[in-house]
Amino acid sequence: MAGGEYIMVQTTEPGKPGINGGLFKQMGPDDKPRSYIGVASVARTLNKVKARGDKVVQPKMAIPGMGWFAFIVDPEGNLQGIFQDDSKAK
Repeated sequence: MAGGEYIMVQTTEPGKPGINGGLFKQMGPDDKPRSYIGVASVARTLNKVKARGDKVVQPKMAIPGMGWFAFIVDPEGNLQGIFQDDSKAK
């Protein structure tokens, strides 16, 4: 991860249902824990978010070799990540 350490956390075997994720060192006083929601398509999800009038904080970006992500603000004002698996992301 640019600017810091990122450690992947694998709680299940590949291909099995479960919650996986990662840990990174806090990079500033406003850096808070985030949750990510797995989606089939980041692009389609962002279109739905925009259509509702909610805020996209970080547009779709690639994590090379892993997938796509974006950050949105949910209706209650919480920062949420969305993630789409795609090993071909560049």
